[in-house]
Amino acid sequence: MIALIIIVLGTSCQEEQQQSERKTRLIADENIQLKRQLVERDDVIERLNRQYAEQIKQKDELLKNCEQQKITLKEQVMRTIDEQVSSVLANVLDENAKSRDEINNLKAKIEKLKEQIEAKAMPPEAP
Repeated sequence: MIALIIIVLGTSCQEEQQQSERKTRLIADENIQLKRQLVERDDVIERLNRQYAEQIKQKDELLKNCEQQKITLKEQVMRTIDEQVSSVLANVLDENAKSRDEINNLKAKIEKLKEQIEAKAMPPEAP
């Protein structure tokens, strides 16, 4: 009877040990699989980080180029405006000077005509 109990207990322990070993192997296999997945995920994350870093670098360079072009265009516009204003101002000043000369000439002619009218309007002096 004792031998039977020992055999039953021994068989029972052996089955539990086999089940425990199977569970342990399954858990170990699952852990290995999860570690592989973690490594793959880390690789994907690292690859994406590199891609995003490169894209950000390209966008930064593009932004820098655009800002430089904006500055250059603004300078060109200001230069063009200055040139046009200077040209218009020079033309206005030139026209103004010509108008003043013409006014002075006309004033002189008016004075001359007034003198001629006054000279004709005065009777000749008797001797």
